[in-house]
Amino acid sequence: MASVVACAGSAGLDLDDTHVNGVDASGKDTATGPVCGLLGEACPPGFECVPQLAPLLPNGIREWCYSSSERAVYVPGGPFWYGCNPLKQDPCPAWYDEPYQVEVTTRPYAILQSPVTVVEYEACEEAQYPGCDPVTGPDTALGATGWESVPWFPLIAPETTWYQAKAYCEWWGDTTGKPWRLCSEAEWEKAVLGGCETLRSQVEGLGVTCAQAARKYPWGDEATDCELQYRLPCNHEPPFARDPIGYHPMSASAYGVIDVMGGGGEQWVEDCAYAKTVPGIPPDGSARVADCFPSSEKEEAWRMTRGYQQDLRDSTAAGRRPLRPSIQSSGVICCRDM
Repeated sequence: MASVVACAGSAGLDLDDTHVNGVDASGKDTATGPVCGLLGEACPPGFECVPQLAPLLPNGIREWCYSSSERAVYVPGGPFWYGCNPLKQDPCPAWYDEPYQVEVTTRPYAILQSPVTVVEYEACEEAQYPGCDPVTGPDTALGATGWESVPWFPLIAPETTWYQAKAYCEWWGDTTGKPWRLCSEAEWEKAVLGGCETLRSQVEGLGVTCAQAARKYPWGDEATDCELQYRLPCNHEPPFARDPIGYHPMSASAYGVIDVMGGGGEQWVEDCAYAKTVPGIPPDGSARVADCFPSSEKEEAWRMTRGYQQDLRDSTAAGRRPLRPSIQSSGVICCRDM
């Protein structure tokens, strides 16, 4: 695989070290024009169209809209098909509460390019921000003797509660002066799989609908391997080790999100868990926070996580599961409205 420096905050974690944030080594602007990548529109203020000077990524991406100050990528508003695509994944996973596709139309938003790392969460903790409590947990899943030795690993072990994840996103908002928060399920999934505008070539070239063309993985429909995603067997030591952020650049989605499935584990989202008999995802892509499970006043409503890898041999974007919000069990990724 291409050589990549595993650190957060770099300009799109480029696959070529001569390129940084839309500017090549000579300082020349390398932006290619008003329309960026597969987005079908120009980048909004504060974001640069960052070309990836590397062989074509699996899903045809060459560039995306990136903000170096927020280490975030831009997701345009518009429709996408939420849920498991039965034409590409049959049967759909039994643990997935939305077995059939639903059209959702989101507003424009930004999302962190990759899950929050150990060192990034530590900054929130050191700032003594309310809710950014110390995380605890075994180091063995990271293959480390202490969390300081794995600063660019995602928060997998140790992990955060839903409340800690929410606090981190709010702290990042205070730090950047932008309204950062936890993502909704629909925002997470669209950022990972891409909207209908990113499937234009398949829809027009093959004569299929956007729903039929919806991707199985962030990088497309190609079977996963060790360059695309942390999975078994990938010669990791010790067993169940995770990879540092940036280790799987070829896992990039159409909007430039990486490692949400490529080694970053699962992440908390704002949505609460709900019974399968209750209609699910709001059509506008907002978080589901009503009719939560369990409904008992004696127990806190469970929250959803995305990126769940039930089977480390073939984990798709359909992976999701509900968890008690007070359990330190997942990582963090944040979104904000544009």
